[in-house]
Amino acid sequence: MKNDLEQRGYCIFELDGRCVHDKSSFLAQAAVDLPQPIELISLNKWDAFQDSIYMNLLDIKEPNVAIIWNDAQEMLKHGL
Repeated sequence: MKNDLEQRGYCIFELDGRCVHDKSSFLAQAAVDLPQPIELISLNKWDAFQDSIYMNLLDIKEPNVAIIWNDAQEMLKHGL
């Protein structure tokens, strides 16, 4: 999938899901892997994350952006 997106000219961000098992670990990993700065992640609220990621993706000024969540099955083991 990543190769296909790259060939189509997408700007790609990868979220490393190996250690994502709850809301806090997701937001912490998103702060590392997704477009920065994500100022509102520290609030630990989904709405704040949504607003922040939306605004930061707009700042990229790329017509096509993809977020690939690797190892997403890990979050299912803990009920995220």
